[in-house]
Amino acid sequence: MRNNYFKRLWHYNKLLCLVILSFMSISTLLSKSPYNPYAAVTFSPFYTWEMFSTPYLQQNHTIAYQLVCDGETIYLPAYADHKKMFYSYTIGKFDHYAQHGYTDDRYEHYKHKLSRLHLDTAYAKVLSNAQNDILKYPAWLKSYLSRNLGRELNNIKVYKHYVHYNELGIQQVDSSVKLLDL
Repeated sequence: MRNNYFKRLWHYNKLLCLVILSFMSISTLLSKSPYNPYAAVTFSPFYTWEMFSTPYLQQNHTIAYQLVCDGETIYLPAYADHKKMFYSYTIGKFDHYAQHGYTDDRYEHYKHKLSRLHLDTAYAKVLSNAQNDILKYPAWLKSYLSRNLGRELNNIKVYKHYVHYNELGIQQVDSSVKLLDL
């Protein structure tokens, strides 16, 4: 640390060095963070708490999805199993849409943002999923899994389990809901 940036800057341009150091100090003291509830000034994206993280909300339960194909449970894929990995993300998204009446709640968000930017709000339909596309998901899931498992699937069931862990770390199922039955 003998020849660091600020030391060299101090020898080259003292005014610029003071400006940079004061900006960093003032913005750190006044920046918005969970540890500084009085400040609401955002100087730079680097100091914005919401950009990098959100507070962790502790819940009593967590959600786990179980995929059953022809009576056999398909477990979540390993990291290297790229063919099976994709469906594990889409089931949760389909469940989110099902809870909101098979509509994409991002449509109104995009429509509002586009109107604020004075752009045509018709692009919001392109950026979000239509209800007809969401309702095609079960058929897509069946064909996707049939191709990747290498056999024709007759029956697919998806269960949503609300689970928690007891004090010994053993998983306990609180309740279950059948999400899909094809």
